[in-house]
Amino acid sequence: MPMHKEYDKFDILELALDASFIKWVKGDPKDAELWEQWTAETSEKQWRVAEARKLVLSISFKAVEPTQGDVDRLWEGIAEKTLRKENKAEQDSDQSATASKPVSRRNIFKIIPYLAAAMLAGFFLFQFWLGRGATSVEVAEGKTQTVILPDNSKVILNAASKVSYDKNSWSEDRSIWLQGEAFFDVKKGSTFKVIGKTGEVMVLGTSFNVFARDHSFAVDCKTGKVKVSNFINSATETLTAGTGISWFHEKAKFVRRTLSTEEIARWQLGEFHFKEAMLESVFAEFERQFGKQVKMSPSLKARLYSGFFKLGSVEDALHSICWPLKLEYKVEGETVLIEG
Repeated sequence: MPMHKEYDKFDILELALDASFIKWVKGDPKDAELWEQWTAETSEKQWRVAEARKLVLSISFKAVEPTQGDVDRLWEGIAEKTLRKENKAEQDSDQSATASKPVSRRNIFKIIPYLAAAMLAGFFLFQFWLGRGATSVEVAEGKTQTVILPDNSKVILNAASKVSYDKNSWSEDRSIWLQGEAFFDVKKGSTFKVIGKTGEVMVLGTSFNVFARDHSFAVDCKTGKVKVSNFINSATETLTAGTGISWFHEKAKFVRRTLSTEEIARWQLGEFHFKEAMLESVFAEFERQFGKQVKMSPSLKARLYSGFFKLGSVEDALHSICWPLKLEYKVEGETVLIEG
């Protein structure tokens, strides 16, 4: 049986997210012969397959039993799009089909491991692009750095952060990949994109702060207007000056907030402010700024902290965090012990 014609039009990312292709790359012999024949037809297909294979192999797909909430969120977002494509392929293979076959919700459990890839679609696409030659700037713990982009837009990187971009194609594609936190002052021009692991920010010319670490994603707009999108469920929000938004992975939704423009990116002044933040997140920032390792009981990690600490003295910073919560601390070389 020949491959579906639609595969001829698939780009690299679409191939990497296709269930049959993933199974083949992972060693499933079921469709191996079909994929090998299809790949051998042209050198262009061979190139696409080779790059898509790299994307698939860059992440480990582990089949886990999902909760009903996981299923519902996937169904409402990217799952629905993926299943429509799969359903269409089934219709094309059956010439006698006269109506669209509904996709059983039970079948979604079979492909959830592959839908995990779709949640990282932006990450995959950008990683492919980076592999073709990009400029990267990485900042160590306890440091900050200003990066001037080819159009004179400015990026100020917080500690333990990294940006990557292609300066050769910058005039055609102002896209930049961020891991960590950075403040952007963007010159007016074509669309400017900041891409993180779980979402992206799109602007024409403005200034804003982006926090993109692991599953955390937050944006604060200082001037102008920005559009924020999340890869997990395609949710979008538009921010204006003095507004911000955070993505809550557990709730799978955006939460908006209002703040003064003076509050945005205070880390540039060596100040780190928190409002009802989990202590684990507060000390994660402390670790990035001071290069220390913090150890504490798991029972303390979820405690909420409102306040701030400053750069400079490790002791002063620890006092600022621990004193309001009546916690004890002890500095032993590069390790900080927290006790409640």
